[in-house]
Amino acid sequence: MKTKYTFWELLNNYKIEIPKIQRDYSQGRTDSSIVKIVDKFLDDIRNSILHSEELNLDFVYGRVDNKILIPLDGQQRLTTLFLIHWYVALKEDRLTDEVKDVLLKFTYETRVSSGDFCKNLVSENIDYDTINGTISDVITDSKWYFLSWELDPTVSAMLNMLDLIHNKFKDIEISLFEKLEKEINISFQFLPLEEFKLTDELYIKMNARGKPLTEFENFKANFSNYLKTIEDKSKLDNEWLDIFWNLEKNRNSEIVTENVDEKFFNFFKNITLNFYTETNDIDKEFIDNYDLFDTYNTVFNDIDSVNSLKNILDGLMSYEDELDIFINFLFSHDNKKKTRYYVERLHFYSLSFIFTNKIIDKKERKRWLRITKNLINNTRIEETVPYMNALRSINELSKNISNIYTFVSSSSDTIKYFSKLQRDEEGLKSALILKDAKWEDLFITIEQHSYFDGQIGFILQYSKNEDGNYDKNLFADYSTKLFKLFSSDLRENHNFLFQRALLTKGDFLPQVGNTENSTFCNFEEALRTKLDNWRKVFNDDKGTLFLKELLDSIDNTNIISDLKEIIKKHGVTDWRKLIIENPDNISYCQNRQIRWYSDDEIYLLSKKQMNGRHRELYSWDLFKRELNQKEFLPFSNKSWYWESTSWDRPCIVIDNFKYKENLFAIDISYKKENQYTIKFFDRNKIVVPDEITKLLVELNFDGNIISLPELEIKNKVNEICNKLREVEQE
Repeated sequence: MKTKYTFWELLNNYKIEIPKIQRDYSQGRTDSSIVKIVDKFLDDIRNSILHSEELNLDFVYGRVDNKILIPLDGQQRLTTLFLIHWYVALKEDRLTDEVKDVLLKFTYETRVSSGDFCKNLVSENIDYDTINGTISDVITDSKWYFLSWELDPTVSAMLNMLDLIHNKFKDIEISLFEKLEKEINISFQFLPLEEFKLTDELYIKMNARGKPLTEFENFKANFSNYLKTIEDKSKLDNEWLDIFWNLEKNRNSEIVTENVDEKFFNFFKNITLNFYTETNDIDKEFIDNYDLFDTYNTVFNDIDSVNSLKNILDGLMSYEDELDIFINFLFSHDNKKKTRYYVERLHFYSLSFIFTNKIIDKKERKRWLRITKNLINNTRIEETVPYMNALRSINELSKNISNIYTFVSSSSDTIKYFSKLQRDEEGLKSALILKDAKWEDLFITIEQHSYFDGQIGFILQYSKNEDGNYDKNLFADYSTKLFKLFSSDLRENHNFLFQRALLTKGDFLPQVGNTENSTFCNFEEALRTKLDNWRKVFNDDKGTLFLKELLDSIDNTNIISDLKEIIKKHGVTDWRKLIIENPDNISYCQNRQIRWYSDDEIYLLSKKQMNGRHRELYSWDLFKRELNQKEFLPFSNKSWYWESTSWDRPCIVIDNFKYKENLFAIDISYKKENQYTIKFFDRNKIVVPDEITKLLVELNFDGNIISLPELEIKNKVNEICNKLREVEQE
């Protein structure tokens, strides 16, 4: 049975009738995404005709009834070919009665107006030589053209397509119509449904009338040209499509066809970007303006990329996405913050090598994914160039996918780009596993904790025995304790027991970036945040010793009670004492940050900067212990604490003593070395009466200020108040 046809051959053998169930013609629409595709399609046809190059336009499916071909897939291509044949015949004065009889065998049943337009376009004449601008203007000015046709989207699309065809073919001087009639360079495979053993229900569902082709349908129609076998082309609409159909079915009670197509299209977008980046340098501008239609030809002109894609889709047919690698990859482009934008792409890129290398062994699969996951998740990849470098490093590393532990244990320093700390750690862990397989489960258990997320080298350093060898029992014990300390329950519940107990061992607070802030460490799991918090403790020479000392002080069966006991019995006397004994000082710091200039100048920050509310540690502690909401007559307001939002020092305030025209107040602020300053002043800023000035002299003020150690502050305030009451009563 003949299956390979040119358009002219098909029209000579059948009448082509676009059925009512079909959508409107859309290749001629003006949507930017469609214009790009059509432009290339017309270029391909033009070049094929001019240079007698073979161009296969893929499959056309249809039903044949009494020599009438009813296409159910291929309508768009057939319509465009009809318009090209008509245009070339018109341009070359070949619209003879014989040619018209053939072209009249092409018609539309979707709308009466669409069929009438096709008939009149062929039957009625327009003068090619009168075309001065667009051919559509000449047609719409013709007597046979009905203005009502402008409401028909198929007619509008045909007119626009004819303008595009005119722009492509108007300057060609050689004769083309004879080539279209007699050469077989531009062809397609015509498969009647009854011969292909398919029913038309599938295509009826795919071609809902009146809807324009989606971006995905346009892409798929073009991409199928890269699939050389009927089996692969069939998979595109069957087995491979089922991958995304099943995803939709598993995630939603009601299956929405558009969602299935969206997932499939996203897959093509993202995997094409991965393939493209293997050999092409990209930057932020490229990512921001990334368009699949601009890159897929570059990628899939390489047969290796096509074969890789086929292997990946074949692999996904039976893949169980337990780690959500696949589903996260499909929607990685939707992550507006882009904190995971590149990471999700890299995880799937790593997974894809399992399919392209046809790795069947489950242990090999898990080992490969574990190593690459640890490398990816513990290297900051938030921008285009790091993504590009990481992807190429994984590509290079994949050459050792079948023996990844052996390679990494001896050659971790040859792995490109990724964090050196993580590369070295993976090398050490791989070597230990190869020496004793029992290490692997121990590593995996703690690596899977969401906070550690693969980086546990510091625990290994804790786990050396007296002989300097790594001890599995010690590692398991430390891992269990850390697993509990970093549990969701203990992280920031129980009044910060973990941080307060750790402070009893030493000042573990790491510096925040290049600022003058230090942090009690939060537990947010974004890599950038972890690197500025607990990761600094784990990898700091002093901080990690404090942590190990704490771990050695607790039992993994009684962690909370042990932490409480450590806090209760602490002997700390410096600034840490005020934090250890007062968890509210940590909770006040919403971002868990303080501003530390010295042991004598420490501020609790409600935000991250001094222009946010902040307290001075020592004066706040004194207020809470001794002066909180106390009455100090003749001041009418109870004592309160002023939180600064500037560089002015926070202080304890006792105010609102009205005397004559004055309104007196006292500020108490920390100075240094356990010394406080008491400042007596008039809020109205007028002359202070002599009797008040004399009183301050008697109280040993230097002007309106006096400095005293903490133990004398409360007595001095009471003394001031007693003297003021005496003056008030005189």
